[in-house]
Amino acid sequence: MKIEINKLKKYYQNKLILDINNVVFNKNMTYCIKGRNGSGKTTLLQIIANLMLYDKGEILYDNKLMHYEFMKDITYVSQNPYIFNGTVYDNIYYPLKIRKSDASKLENKVYAYLEYFEIDHIKNQLAKKCSSGEKMKIALARSLIFKPKLLLLDEPTTNLDIESIEKLKAILLKIKKQTTIIFVSHQIDFINAISDKQFILKDTLLEMGEKSV
Repeated sequence: MKIEINKLKKYYQNKLILDINNVVFNKNMTYCIKGRNGSGKTTLLQIIANLMLYDKGEILYDNKLMHYEFMKDITYVSQNPYIFNGTVYDNIYYPLKIRKSDASKLENKVYAYLEYFEIDHIKNQLAKKCSSGEKMKIALARSLIFKPKLLLLDEPTTNLDIESIEKLKAILLKIKKQTTIIFVSHQIDFINAISDKQFILKDTLLEMGEKSV
């Protein structure tokens, strides 16, 4: 999914916090947005995800304004991910359920993601009672299982151990040719491993960045 942002402005309590003239995120590319804490990175991701309103400008999704049909192809994972009621299995199957997928045919797919993120041993546990690291794995598995066209990740390595970060890196590298990925991260190795291009959000402006060192 191609994303184009034109003359976007976002205010908070009458203060301009985002001022983006024109930025294009091309289809099936991976982009990292960097910037200091409080620079508006999370706000920008949430605006692109259609979870927050903006005040001026427009965002085009495959050259069209947001339409509810696009929402089924977009997923957003917060650094403090939302967890649904129910078991770990229920959470990961949820995107397939709302898309009316056949549970019997896709059960193996759910188990594959449970095993990949090493949470198969807690599949029947209530997800809201899991640790922070387990919740992030649940959210990542849930976001990846339906193969979104646009994947938005806010600090996806938060609370993950080194092995889990490597697994996340591997799966993102595997899907990046079929999915547009826009992510926020401070972890240099992770950024350099998966990003095709990097942007820096500074003083409300989004500018092309350089390779992290």
